[in-house]
Amino acid sequence: MNVGVSGDPTGVKKLIQFLGLCPCVSNRAPAKGGWAGSLRFEAEEEVDDEDLEAAVTVLPGKPPNAHAMVYILSGTADECSALAAAQTGPKQAPFAVVLSTDSPSEAYDEWEQRFNESRFFLGTFPASSEEELEGLWWSLYHAVEHPAHVLWDRPQGNFTSVGWRAVQRLFWWYDEDKDGALDDAEFANLLTATRAVEVSEEEVEETRHAIEEQQAQLKISNFVSLAGHLTNYAILSLCESWLAAADHEDYWQRLRGLWKALRETGIHTANGNPWSPSDLEHIELDPVSEMLQLSFCGVEFLSGIYDGAPTPHDLWKFTPSTQMTSAGEPPWAYVSGLPGSREHPAPYTKEAFVSSWRFITVCKHQHLVVFARCWGYDDDPNRLFVRKKKREYRKTDEELPNVLQCLLLGSPRCGKTSLRRRLASSENCTHAEDGYEPTKEHSISLVPRSTGTEENDLFDLVLHEIPDKLVATLLKDKTFMSHIDAVLLSYDGDDVYSFSYVAEKYPLVARLKKMPALLVMTKVDLLGNGLSALQDQEYSVQPHEFAKERCLCWPPAMVSCYAPSASLKEVNDIDDLPVSIAMLCRYPDDYIGKESRSLCCRIGKLCALTSVLAGAAAGVYSLTRRQ
Repeated sequence: MNVGVSGDPTGVKKLIQFLGLCPCVSNRAPAKGGWAGSLRFEAEEEVDDEDLEAAVTVLPGKPPNAHAMVYILSGTADECSALAAAQTGPKQAPFAVVLSTDSPSEAYDEWEQRFNESRFFLGTFPASSEEELEGLWWSLYHAVEHPAHVLWDRPQGNFTSVGWRAVQRLFWWYDEDKDGALDDAEFANLLTATRAVEVSEEEVEETRHAIEEQQAQLKISNFVSLAGHLTNYAILSLCESWLAAADHEDYWQRLRGLWKALRETGIHTANGNPWSPSDLEHIELDPVSEMLQLSFCGVEFLSGIYDGAPTPHDLWKFTPSTQMTSAGEPPWAYVSGLPGSREHPAPYTKEAFVSSWRFITVCKHQHLVVFARCWGYDDDPNRLFVRKKKREYRKTDEELPNVLQCLLLGSPRCGKTSLRRRLASSENCTHAEDGYEPTKEHSISLVPRSTGTEENDLFDLVLHEIPDKLVATLLKDKTFMSHIDAVLLSYDGDDVYSFSYVAEKYPLVARLKKMPALLVMTKVDLLGNGLSALQDQEYSVQPHEFAKERCLCWPPAMVSCYAPSASLKEVNDIDDLPVSIAMLCRYPDDYIGKESRSLCCRIGKLCALTSVLAGAAAGVYSLTRRQ
């Protein structure tokens, strides 16, 4: 335990000297400008079987690695007030204040009012007894090992955000049947985890009775479920009563027991979370050439979580929230179009649940590690992932990722939104009655478990639709485009001006390395006889000539997002489009076009080639003359 000592220099010097004379501290050589020692505490009744011994390093000033601070004040009441104001935040380190015996009485009274602060000890210097000095170190040891300020914000009188999550996780951990409430056996197990000995039935009943009395006093009804079991609100209220009563004779024992239970569920003392920074930092990944996808182990784990929830669509209501997401929401709530998101809050199947996690794993794998730890996963986080090469580094015959991401590119009003929604829902769209609204934000739809080129070749298809103002920016964004596996160049076959947009934006696509592209003609339902009814586009090059010149596949995929007439059902490729996208990604060389060069570029390239040939001819002629 590293302890910083700050304040009056003379007082600091005297305190260090005094510690050397204290029987419970053994002197050692100064370390890093400080003093090291070993403290031994007598065991508390019903808490420890053996005495506690802690190694302590005392460092002058305010070291950044200090677990606790000791402030020696010998000034005025204003000095104490300034320190009090600086130490009111819940994120501050545990501290003790030692007042010199000649400090003004007003300063002592002010700090005495704060004596119940769970991370605070008040004493005088020189200490009136060795017991008082030992009490100082004992308070600091408790505050570091069982930090109440991590869980409870005493100035505000409520849980910290970390404390709220930690207690929610404690409830979730002991709710073995995951029904959102603790029966008598589950509640007894939770109480036993917070005590040194197994609790009796009388103690369980007594604690339960106290909770019910508090519910009646607060005039609320959410502490007990319809089945008579205790909800998470009851456990939050119970822990709140423990943390708020700092003047209770069993306060330290309750606090230590609570932290004991939290640690058993995987909570770390430093941040109050069940994951550590090493869980997120030690994921093996080359961010340039590799991407992460959900492994079989990850699928099995998440499927078990889904199966264990009595109402899976309400899973987030009693799942501990994290710093990465809002309470009660899945990590993909911000993604427009995914099942369970804010846009589609309806219940979702296990297949959609796992597919959404596949997408989140590709985009933000940290979310999977955090939630897996929250849900009790205690194995190596790397087992949750499989590493795949990104598109640019993927070989032609290499196995595809289980998540393919496709960018929809097309002119406004060409039907990109309808195409995205139709593929995601597998239901025909209905014509909007209130007019056209252009896409204003980056929208995503998920097509779960699409069938690829083979019967067992399954993948999740993610469709990205971006507003027109962001097209040029994102197409030049190497990080974003490195995760895109294919581009759909969509245009309205019934609009003679629609294709010009695709032709103008295509050079940005052609410059991307190994990016396959597919032409998609939308709104087939508005055409009379398929390709034979196509109108010439108002552009210098017609679509079929454009495709031939740039080695793009022709004819295009012809789709309708609405129910077409019987005569057009045979030419509607909407249901086969996921298979076509899989073909694009599996055999990209067959679908990679090339950028059309202008006349000046072609003349420049011809001149360069002519220069090379002329130089070679001159070299051969010179060599011949020498011979």
